[in-house]
Amino acid sequence: MPNILVVDDEPLCLSLCCTSLRQEGYQVFSAASGQQALLFFGSGRSPVDLALVDVMMPELNGIEVAERIQLLSPTTKIVLMSGFTSDDIVRLLGKTASDYRTIWKPFKGDELAQMIRNVIGTATASPT
Repeated sequence: MPNILVVDDEPLCLSLCCTSLRQEGYQVFSAASGQQALLFFGSGRSPVDLALVDVMMPELNGIEVAERIQLLSPTTKIVLMSGFTSDDIVRLLGKTASDYRTIWKPFKGDELAQMIRNVIGTATASPT
């Protein structure tokens, strides 16, 4: 069963994403900041198959987190999530999200599940 790390500084979005993915049968971990996410990778916990990372976060933005995750764990797939447009991301961060798959907020649980299945390459997770 794939392991997913959800990274978002907004508690409600973090909780909704985690709940939705657990209902799909995934093993889900959460981090409320980019720093927590990076500490997770250094902790020796279970390998993460996919990190779902919010783009706009304080301290480390999602693109910086994604880049660092890729250095720490090159096999971990990344999906960014954002309520901002691609142009807004470039304007605000000076970086592009186009190197990563991105799901645009607001999204429904089934849209998130489909994105994750597409990226991980599984037909479906088996709910527990």
